[in-house]
Amino acid sequence: MKSKQPKWKKFHCPPLSSSRKEQITHEANRACDELLRFSAGEAFSSSSSTSSSLDSDEDQFQDGLKWEYTEQLESIRVEKVKVKSETKKSVYYFRGITQVEGTIEEVMELYHVDMAHPNLQLEKKLSPDILHSVVLYEILPYRPEESTVLIGIRWSAVRSPYVMVRNRDYCYLEI
Repeated sequence: MKSKQPKWKKFHCPPLSSSRKEQITHEANRACDELLRFSAGEAFSSSSSTSSSLDSDEDQFQDGLKWEYTEQLESIRVEKVKVKSETKKSVYYFRGITQVEGTIEEVMELYHVDMAHPNLQLEKKLSPDILHSVVLYEILPYRPEESTVLIGIRWSAVRSPYVMVRNRDYCYLEI
């Protein structure tokens, strides 16, 4: 009797050229910069010019984002902001704010992932809807003794919260 389990074939990723790796690294650095500005409540600006004399922090940015309180989940304050787009519908972004007591090394150790054996237990703890996840490319491998940065391309399969909607999979830049 044949097994009804699907036979999973190993997926082999074609090698990336050094110019493509450089392009991905540049995109990752730009995305991190935007994320840090955005999560701090600052608006994105397509212009790279900055004023040399600023009266206040608010003057640095064209548009200030107004984060509004959504809910409190134990020690995490959840806030949202609506960002309007010229090409798409408006999108809500969410952020969680909390305090962690410990050294930066202790926090890094909590989130440490051994790339030779990805820590699916940590992923499931942080994102319980993840069914499976694989690192396809390591552009800049994580080496805690040298740097705390990881740049990679990851594929994840995610459980759908709805019965009538199939599970989804995503391929994304992981930083």
